[in-house]
Amino acid sequence: MLGLLGKLNVRIAELNDGPFVVGDQETPRVEAL
Repeated sequence: MLGLLGKLNVRIAELNDGPFVVGDQETPRVEAL
């Protein structure tokens, strides 16, 4: 769990964008699986 959060924090830091926007774009893909 902490490992996943760490990876997400790195992605957010690299993107320096709205992390919530990225999450919204990925959510439909996860639900489609």
